[in-house]
Amino acid sequence: MFDAFEEYLDYLKWDQAAADATIQKREQTLRKFSTWLRDEQDVTAIESVSRRDIGRYVDYLVEEGYAPNTITAGYYSSVSAVFNWAHSDGVIDENPIDRLKRQAIKKRAREALSEEEKKNELGGKDFLEKEVVYELAEHAPEPSARNELLIKLMFWTGVRVSELVGITIGDDGQIDGPNSDIDPEEPRITVYAPKTDKPRVVSYPRSEINPLMRDWVSHGRLRYKHADELNYLFIGHKGEFTKSGVADVVTQAAENAGLQEVKRVGKDGKEYNLVTPHLLRHSHAMYYHNEEGVPLDRLKDHLGHHSVDTTERFYAENTPEKMVDTFGE
Repeated sequence: MFDAFEEYLDYLKWDQAAADATIQKREQTLRKFSTWLRDEQDVTAIESVSRRDIGRYVDYLVEEGYAPNTITAGYYSSVSAVFNWAHSDGVIDENPIDRLKRQAIKKRAREALSEEEKKNELGGKDFLEKEVVYELAEHAPEPSARNELLIKLMFWTGVRVSELVGITIGDDGQIDGPNSDIDPEEPRITVYAPKTDKPRVVSYPRSEINPLMRDWVSHGRLRYKHADELNYLFIGHKGEFTKSGVADVVTQAAENAGLQEVKRVGKDGKEYNLVTPHLLRHSHAMYYHNEEGVPLDRLKDHLGHHSVDTTERFYAENTPEKMVDTFGE
């Protein structure tokens, strides 16, 4: 990997205090990019990378079968970030991505798909791949400690917004204190679903969520004046965090990352965004079903999609322990 890329990763770690998952993803994508540059373009230094090289790399990723969103929000995002850093830090005199726009890159990737692939992509259920969700989380607005956790927790658990804002920590202000909904060691969260008037258990990968949760509860959350009065996991400056507040966080993160699109326009002219909190719920289901092979019946249990009668059968057939086995680590 190029020396400049290594310096950029050090910058993320020490100057920006970026999350380990972010650094690992950037390292993975930049290592792939530098290897391709060396082997296919005979380019061995960041100063020699041209705008054309980056365009050819996008074509290569398309040929390898990567989806347009993965290319733009995963690989191209890492490439653009490192060149923006290198230019601002004086490592390179000219920035080869100055005139390359994310939407142009995405269009190039889309145009390279076959007609059948385009049809399938447009006709399928809207969802974000894991890499894109992490790109979204990386661009979460301040306070980033709360909002990165919020986005990732929604993706990994598939909870509804109404369930998310109701999650509580212990009466003593600790994650696993008395009356807490959260057991980080299992790991599991008991959420209450107003839609069905029933609680259910969801789980998540420890390594992805627990460090973010502990950092927010132990440091960021304590800066809010209502932290001692409320035992909700997520709070804001005015107290309880609302469903509209969650929607604002996701919308702003999508706009910051250049991922937001208008999905449709209503008859009244109102625009409806593609990236919403509910899209994270869909993304959770699609990730576990497509990537992890989780059966649909188990997914529906985790999402709480059943009627009251079905939910009652869920507690008999799929216990909280099974939820942890499937969705935890």
